[in-house]
Amino acid sequence: MKKSTSIFLFIILILNISQIMGQTNKGTLIPLKNITISPSNIAQSGSGIENIADGKHNGDGEIFHTLWEGIPKEDITIEADLDGKGRILDVINIVPRSNGVNGIIKKGQLWIMTKGKYQLIETIEGELSNAPYQIELDKAIKSPEKIKLVITDSYGDMGSARYMVSLGEIECTTLPEGAITKAMVLKDAEIFSDLTGTALKSNIKKKDIEKMKVPALKEFAKTLFNKTYKTGNLIAKYQPYLNPQVLGQKMRIGDGFSKYEGITGIVLEKGDNIVFLGETKGAKIRLLVPDWLRKAPEGIKPTEDPAGWGLAKKEFKLQEGANLIHLEKGGNVYVQYFVDENPENFKPITVHFPTGKFNGYFDITRGDTNDDFDELLETAISPILDMRGNYTQVAFPVDSLKVYTKGKGIELLNNFDKILKLQRDILGWTKEGFVPKNHILARVNFHYYMFRDHDGVAYKYDVMRLVAEPKSVITGDPCWGFSHEAGHVNQMQPQMTWGGMTEVSNNILTMYCHTTLGNTSRLKRQKVYEKARDIILDKGISYMDFPGKADENTNQYGGKGNTDVFQRLVPFWQLHLYFTSQGYPDFYPDLMIAMRKQEPLGDGNPEKSYLNMLEFCRLACEVSKTDLTEFFQRWGFFYVGELDVKDYGSYNYTITQEDVDTVKDAIAKMNLPKPKTDITLMED
Repeated sequence: MKKSTSIFLFIILILNISQIMGQTNKGTLIPLKNITISPSNIAQSGSGIENIADGKHNGDGEIFHTLWEGIPKEDITIEADLDGKGRILDVINIVPRSNGVNGIIKKGQLWIMTKGKYQLIETIEGELSNAPYQIELDKAIKSPEKIKLVITDSYGDMGSARYMVSLGEIECTTLPEGAITKAMVLKDAEIFSDLTGTALKSNIKKKDIEKMKVPALKEFAKTLFNKTYKTGNLIAKYQPYLNPQVLGQKMRIGDGFSKYEGITGIVLEKGDNIVFLGETKGAKIRLLVPDWLRKAPEGIKPTEDPAGWGLAKKEFKLQEGANLIHLEKGGNVYVQYFVDENPENFKPITVHFPTGKFNGYFDITRGDTNDDFDELLETAISPILDMRGNYTQVAFPVDSLKVYTKGKGIELLNNFDKILKLQRDILGWTKEGFVPKNHILARVNFHYYMFRDHDGVAYKYDVMRLVAEPKSVITGDPCWGFSHEAGHVNQMQPQMTWGGMTEVSNNILTMYCHTTLGNTSRLKRQKVYEKARDIILDKGISYMDFPGKADENTNQYGGKGNTDVFQRLVPFWQLHLYFTSQGYPDFYPDLMIAMRKQEPLGDGNPEKSYLNMLEFCRLACEVSKTDLTEFFQRWGFFYVGELDVKDYGSYNYTITQEDVDTVKDAIAKMNLPKPKTDITLMED
């Protein structure tokens, strides 16, 4: 199952408007009225501009969103009256959508009108994030009259070339009297002798501490002054990782690798917390606090949670020195330190959590033992234990790990790693020498059996046995389950995942892991080869669709007439079986590498993504030095005509004879030998 949810979060300071430093009072909103947008008629039905003032920003019906089919890229101006007479404007919050990433604002300008004239408040440089972009005014504005947001660029549709814009809310806020501001934090932080807050300046007196305005910083300063504080495990260095977005773009796999690489083993509790950040040399560092145990509201079915199934999280952009973090709910915390190239060329950064509690984490890459694992389970103060392997990061409940994994922490991570290493092998990463330190995150969820999203792969609490018992992970259906969901993270897009292939290209990886680890082929066990040959082969149809020939029983994912996804898998797996039998097991690694060396076809237009299918056919012949024309013809890869494929969306293909002939001619010009046997008969 594949379901998109939120990914990165971003915040302009170290706060969120709902968590002003040290304050539980959220402040008072100044209402927006008479909201307009230009150009007009660019909003998707149900996602109009009025949604930016409704206090909600979860689903599509609670945000502003431009037309899903895309709009021309041009400046978009949002303007509204402010009911600000006699009021003070302290903070402006630009709140993106809570779930998903398409259309998040990248660049723009924010203007405020007073006394009939607009003044530029901020030139926005946004990031791909679900957290608010907050502007704390250096000088409060009295009686604001209007607000204008000019959006000049967005992150568009991250899955295609379509341009779109989305926005959750615009919040204009008056802070409560006595609220702690950024300036107050910076002033109080002058008392510390270094950025990491491990000591006070030598000339600091007790009276200096008493003058401090930020309570949490003041209390911590007292412990340093009285020499009652010891850093222990609360200070550590954190290494950089390749930005998952960059990794995804480089390897054409989307954005599914962990956003939580910087495991701290620290728990921060509800309320005010202090986090010190050492020298960064300009690196952008964030602190993430996910809600691993989030559940649907009482009375709501888990699968119908209006907030989706995704991982809720709070994120804070850290600045060098002291940061005051207010949490409405505590939890495990993670340092996010991503760079866009060559992580090995960047130095680690130091982070200090003086108000944190050490929970610890299990890491086989540093030599942790099963005795260490068991001790962590017994001493855990958090309900979630963090674990790190070579390719896998795990966040599972302590109670489940005690039942299914006690004494076997190393074995669990090793088995996850075996699967992910096999996927890297068949993708060609190993052969190419691409060995990123990044991990795929496996976590618990309370909404759905198992799924993949932009935070990794998730498994429901009540099926933890399937993924927390080491032997289960590499055996039978549980092995298929983990391999399948991880395959959704690793599947190439769009060159191996054109419309119709979402549950197929990942299962090429799944079949490779499943059978290599000694499990019986699912295609053979369920007689899929026989069914696929009977239903598709030599029937003059596409392997993806029965145009006008199918009855209601052939529906797949809401698409009347679509073929079964496991039957679609058969020809792809038969290619692996054939070339392996001919002494060429690297057929898919070489094919994946060849795909990455050229740009995808179709210009991001979903209706043209079938061109990647035809290019797959050409490259398969080129890489294998075999003329596979007849094989592809018999399975319907060269079907000419209209196809209506439902694959988590609708793909209406019009495949022309010219399209097919171009590929066939290109293959013919290679003058390659035919296969030595009938590949359509191959089974494992």
